[in-house]
Amino acid sequence: MPEQPTAPPAAVALVTVTSTRQLEADAVTDAITELLATTPHTIADREVVPDDYDAIQSTVQSYLYDPPVDLIITTGGVGVAPDDLTPDAVGPLLEKRLPGIGEQFRRRTGEDSPGFAASTRVIAGVVEETLVVCLPRDEAAARTGVEAVVLPVLPRVLGQLNS
Repeated sequence: MPEQPTAPPAAVALVTVTSTRQLEADAVTDAITELLATTPHTIADREVVPDDYDAIQSTVQSYLYDPPVDLIITTGGVGVAPDDLTPDAVGPLLEKRLPGIGEQFRRRTGEDSPGFAASTRVIAGVVEETLVVCLPRDEAAARTGVEAVVLPVLPRVLGQLNS
């Protein structure tokens, strides 16, 4: 098995997709922020955007260039409800999809909640040397996704992108 590369600290943007919550009351990104505080990575920005295709897509695109970040994590909008549009908006931006991230997420969360895991449309991929991961807006699921899936894969992906 190849050795796990080390990557420099990543600048992370957290995007909450919701039409009902404010940033001040966003327990999900608060939990992710707490997790990342135990790592060398930094939160570059946190933002709330409405459940709107164009708003989601333009927000993700904005973090690719000004200033660019290494990792964008969206939370929310990955279910099957009519206003769950995050994978639809982010998917066309992805230059290289990483289906293993979604598969790992569903495997990990499916141990406790198989129905929840099977009905999420978690996606991930790379755009402009930035890793983008779309997770649910469920605190436990997002925590599991970041801790068990995103952080372990981050050094390898960033190492490959920066080589």
